[in-house]
Amino acid sequence: MHPQTLAARFYEVFGAHPTFLARAPGRVNLIGEHTDYNEGFVLPMAIDREVRLVGRPRADDWVRLYSLNFEAHAAFRLSALQRDNPPGWADYCKGVAWALQQAGYALHGFDAVVHGDVPIGSGLSSSAAIEMATIMAFQASNPEVCLSPETAARLAQRAENEFVGVRCGIMDQMIAALGQVGHALLIDCRTLEHTAVPLPKGVAVVVVDTGAPRALAASAYNERRAQCEAAAQMLGVPALRDLTPEEFEARRTSLPPLLARRAEHVVNENARVLAAVEAMRANDIHRLGALMSESHMSLRDLYEVSSPALDAVVEIALSTPRVYGARMTGAGFGGCAIALVDEAQVGVFIARIQYEYPRRTGLTPRLYVSAANEGARWQPFTPPSSIPTHRAILAHQPPAEPPLCAERGDSIFREIPDPETPHWWWCRDKRGRRGRVHERFFEEEDYRFVLREDFCAQELPLSVGEWVMLIEAYDGWALVENAHGERGWVPERALVPATPPR
Repeated sequence: MHPQTLAARFYEVFGAHPTFLARAPGRVNLIGEHTDYNEGFVLPMAIDREVRLVGRPRADDWVRLYSLNFEAHAAFRLSALQRDNPPGWADYCKGVAWALQQAGYALHGFDAVVHGDVPIGSGLSSSAAIEMATIMAFQASNPEVCLSPETAARLAQRAENEFVGVRCGIMDQMIAALGQVGHALLIDCRTLEHTAVPLPKGVAVVVVDTGAPRALAASAYNERRAQCEAAAQMLGVPALRDLTPEEFEARRTSLPPLLARRAEHVVNENARVLAAVEAMRANDIHRLGALMSESHMSLRDLYEVSSPALDAVVEIALSTPRVYGARMTGAGFGGCAIALVDEAQVGVFIARIQYEYPRRTGLTPRLYVSAANEGARWQPFTPPSSIPTHRAILAHQPPAEPPLCAERGDSIFREIPDPETPHWWWCRDKRGRRGRVHERFFEEEDYRFVLREDFCAQELPLSVGEWVMLIEAYDGWALVENAHGERGWVPERALVPATPPR
């Protein structure tokens, strides 16, 4: 959602203008699943879906939040933190406050409007995104809180482990803190040493949300972690990361069969991560794809955290030409899979998933072509003196346009020029949606076309009198954003200026 729209909603809720913008991304893990809590290696990348807060510091110890995703208020005092039962979205923010105070920081509160486009419960780590965005908000509101990315990640992990009650590893918070544009991040989860690894050229990472959500805190995740700890203890090592594949094979008979399967996955997955880094540095996309597919088979057969929906996506992906590899990503038990796809084949791959997957599973997938994003940040935010909202008065429905929307800096995939309109191209956005984009909106960068500015080809149905944010106008059409963060084009003549709502 555009920051100015968030600012307008903040004004509606709190009656003042926000002074800071905090954000943190979701993530996909290219390879290295269930290795983080075994002190091993992971290779995630931050994605261009994120949680944003616009906020304003308070002088007292109250934190007041309004979630646009849930259309819900939450308020709590920093001196009286209590977890909800069952845990809710605000508990991740409370947990961060608790962890900061446990680390010795005296905090003032803030007011904030929160919005995220990281799908919730799909394995793209919306929880770490809101935790890290909240840490950024506390840093913006408390000048004495100045944390390194590694320290912030550790505190966010502690919040989720000890306050929310999910025994997650450190990977999600680390990549949310340290993501880099154009790179994945090799993380040693024992030492927190990290190295940026450039993404290979000529391929796209496509995320497929299976539509089969998982409840991570109530799943077998904690059980798998306990099994790994038991296996390490029986093998006499601090963590499974301390075994090579050869050492494990020589000692596996000392474990019960179930624990042996769990340990085999972790030990070999660590080796696959290091091999994947070498493949990426050599731009060996065939080797990288093969390692990703091996990872999925191990997660399915040895660690037993896949699902029929995830397996269906991987099977369809691997039967599609110029898809180099595919695997589930995240903790499993539902959620998302990823595929490494030739850039020129992205449209075909998306169309095939959209056609075959519902027929196999009865579920509707959501697809995102993901670019690597930067990590969590905050910045001062100064909204305009009068928030530029307009009242939409539609004389008629605008003609339907194909549903493509993207923001400045997003990668898009240019397909063919539109034969009927010069300077317009058929393109796909990061979610795999197709539409026409004027060539002035994009520029070539590293074999990709990157948007110079926001663009949306989607028709946005509006009611007479509905408030919208005017983003820009071009050739008689206006790009607007409604109160739900949805963007689209309407004729300029359908809009009349109006004062902001009070």
